[in-house]
Amino acid sequence: MHITDTETMEELIADCAAIPAPPQPAEQDRPGTPTPWAVDETCYAQVDQLDEYV
Repeated sequence: MHITDTETMEELIADCAAIPAPPQPAEQDRPGTPTPWAVDETCYAQVDQLDEYV
C-alpha cells in the first residue's frame, strides 16, 4: 500500500470521509441520568470549622 499526500481539497475530503466512525455503545450499555451532586451533612462537617477550605 502506497499512501500519498492529498493535492486537492476534494481528495482531502474524500480521505476524511473514508475514516470509519468510532464504535458506539449499545443502548443498554449507556449510562442513565447521573445523580445530581449534593453536599451531605458528613461532607459539610469536614470543613465546617475550617477558616479556609484548601
